[in-house]
Amino acid sequence: MVVFCATREKLMLKIGDHTLKHGLVMAPLSGITNILFRLYAKRLGAELVFTEMVSSNGLVRRQKRTLRYIRIAEEERPVAVQIFGSDPSTMAEAARMVEEAGADILDINMGCPVKKVVRTGAGAGLLRNLSLARKIIQGVRKAVNLPVTVKTRPGWSKDEMALKELVSDLEEMGVEAIWVHGRFAKEGFAGDVRWDILKEIQSYTHIPIIPNGSILTAKQAVELKHQGWEALMIGRGFLRDPNIFLKTKALLEQRELEQREETIPKKTAILEAIQWAINTSSGYLQGEEIARFMRSTLLRAVKGFEGAKEFRRSLLAEKSQDPRALFKMLMEAIFYED
Repeated sequence: MVVFCATREKLMLKIGDHTLKHGLVMAPLSGITNILFRLYAKRLGAELVFTEMVSSNGLVRRQKRTLRYIRIAEEERPVAVQIFGSDPSTMAEAARMVEEAGADILDINMGCPVKKVVRTGAGAGLLRNLSLARKIIQGVRKAVNLPVTVKTRPGWSKDEMALKELVSDLEEMGVEAIWVHGRFAKEGFAGDVRWDILKEIQSYTHIPIIPNGSILTAKQAVELKHQGWEALMIGRGFLRDPNIFLKTKALLEQRELEQREETIPKKTAILEAIQWAINTSSGYLQGEEIARFMRSTLLRAVKGFEGAKEFRRSLLAEKSQDPRALFKMLMEAIFYED
């Protein structure tokens, strides 16, 4: 459902009971968007966060590692859990488990181009088997009371643009939003986003079409919002600039960043967000799990800073699993030049 305001530039996206004022969404990133990273993104302005892609088979088999992916912190809401698979009954059962875990939105992955996923018929493989895709979506929609969305691509290739054929069916089945990575599955993450195709697909349906792919700066995000997109899903842009959501919000509201945000350097914002995420997640995760997050996030956080290579080597060599020790390393690395 889309809530219309005074001008198209001020459209707000509503999914179920959740309204996104600016429509700024943190994309699901495999191996990255765990509970701590989602809290980190939320602190830095994301209005909706996604889990990483979760195997329906792993959930139904109750694999310990997979079950960890659907743990949710109250502070990160609203949160969407994304599942993938190729068996309708397994996907429906996994969807029920996601609902029981407390997710706000259930998302079906139909866009992952990774070969080991596609070989099973899941992810982008469903773009080449639309009858199976329909069965999965119908089954999931009937299994849960959650809002259901779909993350996909325009098609397998320019000769197989499945979404044009499927989009009206998704609307009839009650899908509430479609997140579309603007490259064909065959292209993976290479090449340009096909904005013309995304616009065309948008014209076929009343379902919000939310673009994803190569949205890398706040200026670009604002330009896209002014073109009439209800929301934007951003992944790599946040990894490059963790302030992209805050900057975009400020520009959309036609104001300068608040004094605190304006004067604090990028590196300090990162430090504060990581510290908040660590403190907040302590009630949900054990110390070793927090340490694993810190290792992966800290390596990204220092990218582009002077001395980053040396810090990366130090962090990789550090054997401590104590989050406090790793956070101290981060603080020293970030503030050493001040």
